[in-house]
Amino acid sequence: MADYTIAEFGELPSKGKIYKENINPVVHLRTMTTEEEMRRLSPTDYPYKVLCSIIDDCLVEPIGISSYDMCLGDYQYLLHRLRVVTYGSEYPSSSFCPVCGRINKVILNLDELKILPFDEQEIEDILNLELPVKGSKIKLRFTTPRDLDEITKEEKEFQEANPDNEVNINYLLQLKHSIDTVDGRRLDKIKLDVFLRQLAMKDTNAIYQNMIKINEKVGIDTHIQNVCTNPKCGARYATTFRITNEFFGPTIN
Repeated sequence: MADYTIAEFGELPSKGKIYKENINPVVHLRTMTTEEEMRRLSPTDYPYKVLCSIIDDCLVEPIGISSYDMCLGDYQYLLHRLRVVTYGSEYPSSSFCPVCGRINKVILNLDELKILPFDEQEIEDILNLELPVKGSKIKLRFTTPRDLDEITKEEKEFQEANPDNEVNINYLLQLKHSIDTVDGRRLDKIKLDVFLRQLAMKDTNAIYQNMIKINEKVGIDTHIQNVCTNPKCGARYATTFRITNEFFGPTIN
């Protein structure tokens, strides 16, 4: 497409260093069109796949990898840049003061959100861990948008096959999708399932905590510092960035 009205350049937070593919980390992103908004609003069982296809189509030049297979930090960065190039950086947001209960409304500047860059040594230290009880050496992998769609699909299939089940299968599925190798070997789904179910909870928690850390180390810092606007309060408190209807459908005053 050559008739876009705005396009901007950016660089993936990972700088492309975490992928096996040889990619160009410098991205050139154009505005969304009505056609792409129609796709975004269409019902789907794979919401991340749809958003990633829109991001990919809005890349003026291909970079060598689909956003569907990027780490969540790079995907999140592209999603934010797509919003900025399409609608601008001003983003109305609100938060609940935990001290006085006031709903504080602010205008965030998406351009001012901190970018968390790739730090090879720090990332390697989190990706590779030795389980404190079992002693197995685990290598983790970054979660991708494709993983999130797959987890939702597998959870739905499990619930349909086990309608009386009350177990939180999502927890196990997140762990399974986060593991690359166990003691240097890639386990098939069945063996990995058995391995995880039999782990001491101290080991499982070590995997889970590192999984959370690794997906928060690259991308956009979503922690927002707030000050309550109630003159009798003025409390400072932290919240996490949330995507609301204002993200892709901002209100026009």
